Amino acid sequence: MLGLSLSFTFAFIIGIGLASGVTHNTAWSDAYGVSQGALIIAGYAPLGTFGHFCGVIVALGLIANMIPPTYSSGVDFQILGRYCTRVPRVVWNTIGVIIYAVCALAGREHLAEIFTNFLALMGYWVCIWIAITLEEHLWFRRSTGFDWAAWNKKEKLPLGIAALAAFLIGWAGAILCMAQVCEQLPPFTGIKF
Repeated sequence: MLGLSLSFTFAFIIGIGLASGVTHNTAWSDAYGVSQGALIIAGYAPLGTFGHFCGVIVALGLIANMIPPTYSSGVDFQILGRYCTRVPRVVWNTIGVIIYAVCALAGREHLAEIFTNFLALMGYWVCIWIAITLEEHLWFRRSTGFDWAAWNKKEKLPLGIAALAAFLIGWAGAILCMAQVCEQLPPFTGIKF
């Protein structure tokens, strides 16, 4: 947890600095109008050649951050069912790379908007996940506990009623807390008869 927090802290501090500088520095504001990557390069520009090196390191860091999710996507595909486990993980990883490469190429002009919407969806998913985890531990498994040896034996697994209830309750909570865009309504002009 400490290592994960420290790795994010450095990126968050740089992001906070760049975001607060956009309002005061016109060069940064213009760069942000182009892209987030241009803002990072503009932020490192006062460092000269070392700043360009730092920009390359940031870009390589973004690429390196795609490796763990790409690897785990193969496992994610394989847990979809018994038939999916027959396909080698390298094939699933390749399919995952193709999927996110196509998505990246298709959405490169609207990256910030896509990230904003995707992060909101991830927040809703986390809300559902927390509800499922809490309900499973505090309600359904409080007295019986977990049978860790039966995780992949279909005949020993429950029907999934608890999972469905947890999903529906979590989804209801996510909908109630969902961020919404409010449209400007026209002014009220009174009722005409």
